[in-house]
Amino acid sequence: MPSLVLVNLIAPRAGTPVMPSDALDRLRSAGWTIIDRPLERGVASGDLPAWIGPDASAVLSSWGTPTFTPAVHEALPGLRFIGYCAGSVKRVVTPDTFARGVGVSSAAPVIANAVGEYCLSVALWVLRDLGTMSDALAGRAGDPRWVRPPQARSLWGRSVGIVSASSTARRFIDLLRPFGGDIAVYDPYLSEADASAMGVRCAALDEVCAQSVVSVHAPDLAATRGMIGRSQLARIPDGGLFINSSRASAIDYDALLAELRSGRIRAVLDVFPKEPLPADSPFHGLPGVLLTPHTAGFSLDVYLQMGREIVADLLRWQAGEPLRLGVDARRWELLA
Repeated sequence: MPSLVLVNLIAPRAGTPVMPSDALDRLRSAGWTIIDRPLERGVASGDLPAWIGPDASAVLSSWGTPTFTPAVHEALPGLRFIGYCAGSVKRVVTPDTFARGVGVSSAAPVIANAVGEYCLSVALWVLRDLGTMSDALAGRAGDPRWVRPPQARSLWGRSVGIVSASSTARRFIDLLRPFGGDIAVYDPYLSEADASAMGVRCAALDEVCAQSVVSVHAPDLAATRGMIGRSQLARIPDGGLFINSSRASAIDYDALLAELRSGRIRAVLDVFPKEPLPADSPFHGLPGVLLTPHTAGFSLDVYLQMGREIVADLLRWQAGEPLRLGVDARRWELLA
């Protein structure tokens, strides 16, 4: 009977389980022996072999899991599958993991669904200036009978610029299609054929930043750090909307702050150079700016779905079938 070890399957900031009981029932029905080992603080890579145990065939883990280094794999020769119930596996496994033939699945595509939904919802909220109307109705700003925010705009038919054709960007693009606007994408790895299949067009970064709505989905890589600075932000049209739900490293936040203080553009920011965002941050209280605490990928439904989808991939691996959430080792350098 194969042995499965569950490591740290609690989302640390949300305190939310990422493995529903029905998914565990599926595993037991498939003959898996399940060992639950909540990860203690301070557990390092060198502790993993003793923590997991020598008989494990598979490990399902989540945020906070140390790296499965070559030494860990040497100590766990029976480990053949790692399912990561979180986002990027860049800090969890190494190219050596794939070289040893270990199957790796990541729930990042499931999280991408939530991020795409987030981007659509906040774009509508800010463009329509719903916060102003909500405040008015609560008696915090103006007469609620007559408030018609002069900044209210529609997403319908509006041009959108997407920075990086990542999985989160593709989910957002899927949700944007019914709105009928032109969608320009900057990604040096996106081919014209793939862009056409997605219903978008390839464009240079400066052109993408000149659209009415600009949404950043770039991973944290050496090539993306600081890619959007003063020049690119200045290209966003007056009244435009800037969204960053990916990583702060891609943006010059000092230049962004200057643009937002001018009131020329609006913004939705889910990530910041320092998190959590300090209470005295100058980004607080800026008009037309919506701030959220790095939660674009969070919803209770999505967290539980991550566990279900990773379990489904483990069962595919067990049956010798292709993995639906499998990580492609050939794209390792491009992973966030």
